[in-house]
Amino acid sequence: MGTISAPPDEVIAISGKWDGGLTRLERSALGTHTVYWVWFDEPQHDADGDGPYLGGQIWESALVLVSAKLN
Repeated sequence: MGTISAPPDEVIAISGKWDGGLTRLERSALGTHTVYWVWFDEPQHDADGDGPYLGGQIWESALVLVSAKLN
């Protein structure tokens, strides 16, 4: 689980500006996907076993809303 947030400045420096600060389109051989930056509740390893990572960009199609936090 995690929280969707604006990506860190270092990510924006590499990937460019994110739409509304929260999403961007990623184009690859697998198609075009909307991605979000997610800060993980617990550090995570990727499919290759690399990590642990505190956050990362995740395709919208891989996300499930667990609950909404209201500020």
